[in-house]
Amino acid sequence: MTDGWINLLKKPFKEEEIEWRIQQSGNKNGKVWAKCLAYVTSRAIQDRLDEVFGPSCWQNSFVETSSGFICGIGVFEDLHNGWIWKYDGADKSDIEPFKGGLSGAMKRAAVHWGIGRYLYNLEEGWADVRDDGKYYAKTKEGVAFHWNPPQLPEWALPEGTPRNEKVVEKVVIGEFHANPGLVEELYAIAKEQAAVFEDVLAVARHYMPDKVGGKKIKWSDASKDEYLSVREAFEKGIWKEVIRKEPKQEPVQQDIF
Repeated sequence: MTDGWINLLKKPFKEEEIEWRIQQSGNKNGKVWAKCLAYVTSRAIQDRLDEVFGPSCWQNSFVETSSGFICGIGVFEDLHNGWIWKYDGADKSDIEPFKGGLSGAMKRAAVHWGIGRYLYNLEEGWADVRDDGKYYAKTKEGVAFHWNPPQLPEWALPEGTPRNEKVVEKVVIGEFHANPGLVEELYAIAKEQAAVFEDVLAVARHYMPDKVGGKKIKWSDASKDEYLSVREAFEKGIWKEVIRKEPKQEPVQQDIF
């Protein structure tokens, strides 16, 4: 393994390739506060491995455990050394446990290769809690709030990134894969309304029938308006009314919550 490869793997990612999740939150003197952590998206990890090794010279494998998954990422060094593997694991997530567990395990395994490891050096991240924030969460006490992530420091961005460059809005047609947190937020809102996955399917089928097949929702093909329509049905509490307008469907044997 050459130093050149290692340095390429460790390069910082663009700001739009980073996702944020709330780590802690609370309410002090009537004001909500929140701390958040930064993660590299799974798609960005795959792109980085393609860039450094080529699509045919790296692979991953997964083993399911009782509580989650173990992921191994292997790269082909040369004919003499063959494949080199590094492993780590993650528990199944609360939302979309299978998909979330696989993604979490791969992100952890990628850190062993240096991918995104620099994010651990970030200082404690305070979320910008505001009414017009892009993201939605709730405190342990059940207080809902919207928030924006903090700005990354210059050293945590690719060299030459203009510091005042406006980050492109992530909620655009075909770009939900770049920010899976948007879909997670929608599921979290639905769960608060005592909805299950079948209910989300029914609402999605109403607003974007061509993006729903069987028990799968093709969020990556959804437009901004379609996503917001589904989300607002749960935010405004009108999802049951929407479902009543839909024809009866066969039961879905899956509950992501």
